[in-house]
Amino acid sequence: MAPPEMRMIGIAGLPRIREGDDLAALIAEASAAQGTPLEEGDVLVLTQRIVSAAEGRILPRAHFEPSPYARAWSERWDKDPHVTEAVLS
Repeated sequence: MAPPEMRMIGIAGLPRIREGDDLAALIAEASAAQGTPLEEGDVLVLTQRIVSAAEGRILPRAHFEPSPYARAWSERWDKDPHVTEAVLS
């Protein structure tokens, strides 16, 4: 009996995901288009970013007003204070 096989295949050709997009359909179409159609038993690994985009849960950086702590930390580590505040929130 052959041992089980595990392969990781990236999916190229996905468009920028926007609120309301049918993520499952876009992934299935892109996978098939590159010659690696989804099959029964396949496991998909997605980033939270792509799921959040489809759900409309992405906020612009400007939405976050940096606190004094976020500003100080960002200055020390040369980071965007708005992004730091988003992480702290």
